[in-house]
Amino acid sequence: MNIIGPVAVGDVFLDIGCGIGNTAPKRCIGIEIRHELSQLGSQLIQRYSNVQPLLKDAKETGLSVRQPYFDACIVYLNSFLFANDIKLFVLSELCTLPRARIVVSTEKFCPRHRTPCRNAFCATWQLHQVTSGQVSWTIKPVSIYIYKRV
Repeated sequence: MNIIGPVAVGDVFLDIGCGIGNTAPKRCIGIEIRHELSQLGSQLIQRYSNVQPLLKDAKETGLSVRQPYFDACIVYLNSFLFANDIKLFVLSELCTLPRARIVVSTEKFCPRHRTPCRNAFCATWQLHQVTSGQVSWTIKPVSIYIYKRV
């Protein structure tokens, strides 16, 4: 969380591809499609009242039109194992989240980006910073891409 700066009390952190829920924001909503990870995450985070794990396909959540997802200010997207159609759907939804101001991802979107770019994601989000960090699924540091709303 240190790489994105301060998080306000009212901010909602949306973790898409949340796995077992290894996050530490003030309020977090996690979406995970794999049952075993969702179940383990639910067991591990029962002690936190501010975390809502959800076992669901991201395409079925209504990210941009239903609360509490609609209220997300900061989105963490671990799309490493996402099928391409789900990834494209989620990127489209991120463009219409009204309060979202930061997207943190383990993947670079539009890797061959050039100006002008016709990609809807690039019209809404700008790559702000690339850093590296530790994650739960590998011992090696991974690239972390931070996008800010244009």
